[in-house]
Amino acid sequence: MVRRLVLAAAAILAGMGMMAFESRAQSVHPFYEDDDVVVRHELLGKWEVAGIPVEFTAAAGNAYVIRLGLDGDESMVCFYGHLIRLDGRYFLNVHIEGLK
Repeated sequence: MVRRLVLAAAAILAGMGMMAFESRAQSVHPFYEDDDVVVRHELLGKWEVAGIPVEFTAAAGNAYVIRLGLDGDESMVCFYGHLIRLDGRYFLNVHIEGLK
């Protein structure tokens, strides 16, 4: 079940074209600066990607909480991350917060 959740989460983020590297806090040489973090209010709300519900909510510090629901309300993957803009392209830099 956990493998299925992780694979689905990766597929959705990759399919959205916004997958990025690990959190910049873990890097000696981060690939983006605080000025590169942007907020797009169009992302907020509930979406459905490939039949899987996805919910974006705003968090403190220009961050997002992303919830991927699988199997109805029984399974969920939660991510915390930032949307960044580099060279005119958007990337979603996330780390996993938990599984349900």
